[in-house]
Amino acid sequence: RVLNDHNPTNGGHIEVIDEFPAFSFLLGDLHPHVLALPFGLLALAVGLNILRGRAPAKKSLRESLVGWLTPATLLTAIIVGALGMLNTWDIATYGFVITLAFAIAEYRAAGAWSLGLLYKTALFGISLLVTAYLLFLPFYIGFTSQFRGIAPSVFFKTPLHQYLIMFGLFVFVLASFVSVLIWERRGSLRPVLREAGAYALMMLAVPVVIAVLGFVVLSRSAELRTQVASLLNAPNSAQVMNQILDKYISTLATSPGVFILLTVLIASIVALVRRQLALESTLDGADLSIDTSMIFALLLAFTAFLLTFGVEFLYVRDTFETRMNTVFKLYYQAWALFAIASAFGVYYIWRSTRGMSRTLWASAFAILFALTLVYPALAFPNRANNFKANSAAGIPTLDGTLWIKNANPDDYAAIQWLNAHAPNDATILETNGPQYSTYDEISAATGLPTVLGWGGHELQWRGNYDEAGKREADIERIYKAVDPNSARVLLDKYGVDYVIVGSHEREKFGLSPPQVEKFARLGQLVFNQGALRIYQLVPQIP
Repeated sequence: RVLNDHNPTNGGHIEVIDEFPAFSFLLGDLHPHVLALPFGLLALAVGLNILRGRAPAKKSLRESLVGWLTPATLLTAIIVGALGMLNTWDIATYGFVITLAFAIAEYRAAGAWSLGLLYKTALFGISLLVTAYLLFLPFYIGFTSQFRGIAPSVFFKTPLHQYLIMFGLFVFVLASFVSVLIWERRGSLRPVLREAGAYALMMLAVPVVIAVLGFVVLSRSAELRTQVASLLNAPNSAQVMNQILDKYISTLATSPGVFILLTVLIASIVALVRRQLALESTLDGADLSIDTSMIFALLLAFTAFLLTFGVEFLYVRDTFETRMNTVFKLYYQAWALFAIASAFGVYYIWRSTRGMSRTLWASAFAILFALTLVYPALAFPNRANNFKANSAAGIPTLDGTLWIKNANPDDYAAIQWLNAHAPNDATILETNGPQYSTYDEISAATGLPTVLGWGGHELQWRGNYDEAGKREADIERIYKAVDPNSARVLLDKYGVDYVIVGSHEREKFGLSPPQVEKFARLGQLVFNQGALRIYQLVPQIP
């Protein structure tokens, strides 16, 4: 973890997750943010397609909206809606990119900004989200999450060096990209800088607005005031509000680097896009596809910088009651956007520069890029013990289950047996355990569902432990029961086909021989090696 928040009173560490795709793949933890990556990239392709397809000029709001009611728009809504189901955080970010692409396409068609264009964009964005929601309504009917509102980030600001450790290569490339674009427009440099300065001044109001909104939220939420008072080790009284303001100002004053950096970059990107579009409006009949990729790269960079700017001031309240999860999710989205924008930035800079300037820039880029390769060069072999521990022959392998054969041969043999004999729709029962442990590894390695996996993750995803708590108690009752009939009721409740009795189950529940042997009266022993048994349950005849 690169980011490191501290308790404002005692300086104690508060965990912040900042993750990137290579780490996710290395960890092998199939969270929604990982599974949704291809769909996020597909949504970006849709945004680029909208931007590249210059719409004909529309005379009215109604004509404009009707013109967008096409099968392609429905497909766009399906893609965005799927993101809401796969990884709910993604629907806002990628929907935002698509909506901005729509706005720019409409501007190119009209040739000028107007109130009508704003209405068109707002209606397009709202209709896109509403349609995306309705298309996946069956999912949302039963959907619950740990979302508890949005709160101001009063005490935590990311130090600049930590931000650059995380995103330094991207910042270097995109800042260079923006600088090259400004230099290419040096004939109209003054208007660009004037606009960028105006936007930067507007962004200076963000800390003030957040402070005001924060005070309003805290004044209306006794729960939040109690939480903040506990964090400050202070009584929950009006004096706390003064302490909060003092901490907020001092934190921003002592760590202004990220705020200043992002303010400059965001303001410059907005000014550049506006000037580029204004220039295009004067080139009637020009081939606008030449600069479409550049505008889209700036759009992605703008969104990514905006995401990382936002977590400095706001966070989503959840089970953790810190900005840990907000940084985690939004930084992850920003990484994908930064990566694509930076790839285009490198190409554009190389194409646009010559001589010594290209040599100097390329040398600096090569050094930074080489530094980023330290992680995959060292982390991957380290994580896999040079890929040799996974193979009895000592030959490197990509089989991620072979380590179980060495660490727990009984479990490995059970996994192989289930893969060979259990139907794909079978349900197994093994005891649940703490997250990031070897509990539930049989279910994970076979892909067969179990009654309950890592309870901590279920709590995070659902926002409560109601269902998981019931299942955890039922699992204990099943294993500890001596009477097979009482166990049968619960096994039928969850549709269990195979029961695992291994070292985890024996140690966790202290199983006695009668507690184990009852499963033989409910079915038959189909696998037995070492301390591990698998019982296949026989369906009860009505």
